[in-house]
Amino acid sequence: MVSYAVTGASRGLGLAFVQALHARRTLRNPKSIIFALVQDLDTCDELKKLGRSDIHIIPSDLDKPETLCSAAAEVAKMTGGSLDIFINNAALIPSERGGYTLTSYIGKNDLLIQDFNKFYKTNVVGAVAVTNAFLLLIEKGAQKKVVNISSAAGDLNFVDKTGYISAVPYGVSKAALNYVNKKYAVEFRGKGYTFLAVSPGLVDTRPPPRKPLFSRILLKQWAEALL
Repeated sequence: MVSYAVTGASRGLGLAFVQALHARRTLRNPKSIIFALVQDLDTCDELKKLGRSDIHIIPSDLDKPETLCSAAAEVAKMTGGSLDIFINNAALIPSERGGYTLTSYIGKNDLLIQDFNKFYKTNVVGAVAVTNAFLLLIEKGAQKKVVNISSAAGDLNFVDKTGYISAVPYGVSKAALNYVNKKYAVEFRGKGYTFLAVSPGLVDTRPPPRKPLFSRILLKQWAEALL
């Protein structure tokens, strides 16, 4: 039996991972099990609609370490203490100041500190905390794979080639996540583990009617940077 855990599984890319893994389970490995980790059980209607016996929805919040340990314990109960593949997809994404550049923060040091601390706490510290919470299970898994979902916004070459200068705190946090991934890879080198940071490209995770103006502007800026 192959076991998967996906964080941020309530919508967008995380939900798509769960859907794809279920389809793959049906076709290739009918005995696999999928753990969908979500921040809020009340906001994962699309996930609940899947209604599959192989999909287990578990609450977890990157900003609340105690929930991460509880989630790992819940997974361990159902797998006998192991986990094969962990997909760390959950993250804080650009919000009302997503279009800010570094110089947009001039004279706004309170916002600068607030935004950078918020993104770093969730996307970097949270990523380490959730990985550490599941490491013992991964150690006992047959595949020992950890996939961190990064972003081109944190890729130095992408920023240099496209001139993309917005979403700064988010981009910095994803650059740090790439570094964290490499540190894990080096620490566990030669022990059968695979740590992989993947930038899947632009994924629109909000339903259009709910998308605020700033998000539409940010998507436009990103698209223009790619041209």
